[in-house]
Amino acid sequence: MVRSRVSAMGSEFVVQVGAESIAVSGSLDAGWAVGSEGSSDAYRYRSLDELVFALINLSVARDGQA
Repeated sequence: MVRSRVSAMGSEFVVQVGAESIAVSGSLDAGWAVGSEGSSDAYRYRSLDELVFALINLSVARDGQA
């Protein structure tokens, strides 16, 4: 079973999916992206739920199947 946990730290978060911790940043207005603030080339998700759902899907998919 995959578990995820989000710890709030201002506009930056650490999302833990399984054993992996992933830095996430953003806002309700600008959207959410993996990585720290200022990464303008990153894909931005409209909601934090959408981003966490994508990270969980990537973590449970077989290599090359995501």
